[in-house]
Amino acid sequence: MSEFSGLEHEAESLAKDHPQEADKAMDEAAQFADRETGNKFDSQIQSGEGAVENKMGIQDQDQGQGQQN
Repeated sequence: MSEFSGLEHEAESLAKDHPQEADKAMDEAAQFADRETGNKFDSQIQSGEGAVENKMGIQDQDQGQGQQN
């Protein structure tokens, strides 16, 4: 098992134990990426955020409420 794989499992465990904090962190990371890229890749960033949330079992807390940038 690679070192990254161990970190991935630890992150998944922490996300499951603290879903609201994990969702907030993912939202903040996506907003940061949007700002840094001048919002040029918004759909790709949102798609990536959704994929990570699904992989880690994170329920998107603001789903249906729209993103605020």
